[in-house]
Amino acid sequence: MGKLQYDLLISELSILYEISSISSRDTQEEIGKEVMEKAIRLFCVHYFALTSSEKVIISYGFRNPDEISTRMKQNKPNQIQFVFEGQTLLFMEQANPIGDRERQLYNIFAYRVGKELSATKNRIAAKLIEDALRESEEKYRDLVERANDGICILQDGKFVFANQHLADMLGYTVEEMINTSIAKYLHPDVRDEVLDIYKCRMAGEAVPPVYESALLHKDGSKVEVEINATSTTYHGKPADLPIVRDITSRKRAEEELQKYREQLEELVAERTADLKRYKFMVDSAHDAIFFKDLESRYIIINDKALEAFGLSRQEVIGKNDYELMPDQQEAKKNVEDDQLVFKTGKLKEITKHMTDVSGKTRWFQAIKVPQFDDKGNMMGLVGIARDITERKQMEEELKKYRDHLKELVEERTKELKETQDKLIQSERLAAAAQIATEAAHEVKNPLSVIKAGLYYLKKILPEDEEAQKNIYILNNAVERTTAYINDLLNFSRQPVLNLMSVEINELLAESLKELPEEILSGIEVSRDLDPDLPQIKADPERLKQVFTNIIKNASESMGKEVRRPVKAGAPKLEVRSWLEEGVIKIAISDTGVGIPKEDLKRIFDPFFTTKCKGTGLGLAICQRIIDAHKGEIEVKSKVGQGATFTIRLPNP
Repeated sequence: MGKLQYDLLISELSILYEISSISSRDTQEEIGKEVMEKAIRLFCVHYFALTSSEKVIISYGFRNPDEISTRMKQNKPNQIQFVFEGQTLLFMEQANPIGDRERQLYNIFAYRVGKELSATKNRIAAKLIEDALRESEEKYRDLVERANDGICILQDGKFVFANQHLADMLGYTVEEMINTSIAKYLHPDVRDEVLDIYKCRMAGEAVPPVYESALLHKDGSKVEVEINATSTTYHGKPADLPIVRDITSRKRAEEELQKYREQLEELVAERTADLKRYKFMVDSAHDAIFFKDLESRYIIINDKALEAFGLSRQEVIGKNDYELMPDQQEAKKNVEDDQLVFKTGKLKEITKHMTDVSGKTRWFQAIKVPQFDDKGNMMGLVGIARDITERKQMEEELKKYRDHLKELVEERTKELKETQDKLIQSERLAAAAQIATEAAHEVKNPLSVIKAGLYYLKKILPEDEEAQKNIYILNNAVERTTAYINDLLNFSRQPVLNLMSVEINELLAESLKELPEEILSGIEVSRDLDPDLPQIKADPERLKQVFTNIIKNASESMGKEVRRPVKAGAPKLEVRSWLEEGVIKIAISDTGVGIPKEDLKRIFDPFFTTKCKGTGLGLAICQRIIDAHKGEIEVKSKVGQGATFTIRLPNP
């Protein structure tokens, strides 16, 4: 074996290891395996000079570069075994014994190769450690940033590191927190205490590693936390490593749980001195009390709860709500509430209704509290339910009362509005009456003079047909004007009633009878008069004036000159009377053209009319007469469906 060949071999092996040292871990292992295989093959080719005629058995194994150390040992005269750090690299078995010279060469080669491979291995190991540390640092940094707890590092009382979760917990950014004092983020209630613990830990004194405290959010709110802190080093300097967990929700839940637990403990403490007394007190309690296992089966139940079911203890124990309650939807809701308590481990307040086997429904306000054994395993739940059926009924009665009160308010508001409208109408009528009185007096005297002059002209003028015709026309105009003036006077004066006992049905009959025949000609008149109407005190002439005016208006709305709907049939007039709640009612209905909606509000206004002829005072006078009788008059109508005037007169 020449030195040149040996040096070439060593150089080739070294190059391969150098390549592996700058590669990834997986690549290093592959190159390492290739290096060892190549070393063994080169070893055989250059130094053993084996021939095909020699019976040589070669076997080798390889794990990874970290296990490499090399030495040679000989078990039999014709066998050579190379071992590198406990791993067999080469096993040779020749037909003839190995000579001293060959053995010496093998030892030298094993030493030189082992030395070179060990040095290369150390370089590879250092590189692997560096890569592993880098990879480990990246993994831990990712783990810290992904953590659900706040993690930070404090040096000299300031933040030198904080993860995103801690910054979010306090409402800051990480950049805002770095190099700021921890005191800024401590709640005033605990600031001094936490700073003392921090200083003691940094001084090496024994302090609790885990404790509850409070931090200060950026918006000034209090953040309840649990701090788990330990001393460490950071960049070669002493540091504090706190892990901060937000327990605000947990504290709130614990306080609420503690509140109800204390209530329950007080209730139990009051009713239990020993097991016998406890059972007695539970059974005699006014609330339904029960214990359910994790399958929602009743294990313990008191008499009040049995009363709610309407069943005996033997019929209830060991069964769930599906087996006991007639209403399966109620049973399903009960079991779902149980499972929620088991799942969350938190108490639950419920307001529910329950139907027993007799079909009677009751309302309960209940609380279900999870129960645990000494090892913290969930055992089931304790439920306390209070019968609030009476309270619910009172609430329903109160709601009915509120609704009734609301109706009364609306009714009174409506009455007030009607009174206000009547007051406004009264003021309008008073103003119109004043104008009417003045106008009537101003016009009536000249009309009397004109009428006397026409009478004189009629007497002195010859029997000339044209002259007499003109006098007749003028006289009719004077008569219409006189009638208009009389209407004005009647409207302007407050009706003076001549009260006497009257029969309403007789007044209606007389009003129909006294109308000129042509007014009701062609109209079908029907009467539906209550024969048992009592007599009332009223002015018969004034009421007949009202009835006559309304009937005339109805006749005019159904007259020939009015265009009626197709297939409307013969015009009809209906007169009705009846007694309702101590009030006499008269309704006069027609099948005329009806009154437009926009005119209904003004129908009783003075001087309002939809007719070509007329003063517009008829219905206004009718309203004043009915008001004087302390009655009411109203109209309902739809265009094309006629109109109905209803008069209400009190029966004192």
